[in-house]
Amino acid sequence: MFVSLNTKIKNNKIYIDSIEELHTPLPCLATLPINELAPPITKSPRGRKPTCRENNFCYELLHKTTSFKQAIDDYPFIDDIINGVCNLHWGGTRGLNTKKIYTLLSQLKEISTESVQNACNDSTSHSRKIAEALRICATAIENEFKYRNNLLQIKSAE
Repeated sequence: MFVSLNTKIKNNKIYIDSIEELHTPLPCLATLPINELAPPITKSPRGRKPTCRENNFCYELLHKTTSFKQAIDDYPFIDDIINGVCNLHWGGTRGLNTKKIYTLLSQLKEISTESVQNACNDSTSHSRKIAEALRICATAIENEFKYRNNLLQIKSAE
């Protein structure tokens, strides 16, 4: 690495004092991916515990389907639930992506902010929103199946 006496490096930025230094080779800065530059997440025993929800029902139900369209054809109310949750006011002008929500519902066995962040590589705040939407969808789908099964049992008993 070649650096003249007048060149200063602060916070991975190069400051040059004279025009003559523009013709000298630049020093080599570490080129790491952004994920490696981020500090590791330290767990603190203080504060709210992370919310984690088992997603066994939706995972088993939707993992068998090959596409979002097939899931809608088999269970038409799933489209209503996912679209309704995605179009809630999540702090922006646009709703959440319905295909992303469906994909995560069908692929994740456990819904938490960390698992969503690992699957999507989104920011922590956006991962929190998606995880909350996934929890709402999973609960609504389970409740809808329970309701429909109760209706079938009542009709078969009559």
